[in-house]
Amino acid sequence: MRRSTEIRLVDLRDVVEGLSRSYGELYTETTVPAVVYGEQSAVTTVSVPNFLVVRRDMADPDAYWLTRLLFEEQPQLIRAHPEARRLDRRSAIATYPLELHPGAARWYRESHP
Repeated sequence: MRRSTEIRLVDLRDVVEGLSRSYGELYTETTVPAVVYGEQSAVTTVSVPNFLVVRRDMADPDAYWLTRLLFEEQPQLIRAHPEARRLDRRSAIATYPLELHPGAARWYRESHP
């Protein structure tokens, strides 16, 4: 049985600047398109980056292959969840304030000569 719940997205445009000023560039302004939740219009909200975080002691070859798998199998990930289309090689390397795992860094270097 499929359930539905009505929601109302709250515009957070006025909050973003204060968060960015207080906490840095991690908080940015983004738009939730109207089609995402069936709203009448797009809504401005606060955005934070998503990171795939692993233990610091993860073996470099494992991190390399995990990173490779994410990008090479992205079409399959998209079939599982459409938001996987947002996985982008150029922006995924930007992990501030976290350090990029050496194994992942190796994959980026080798796949982006």
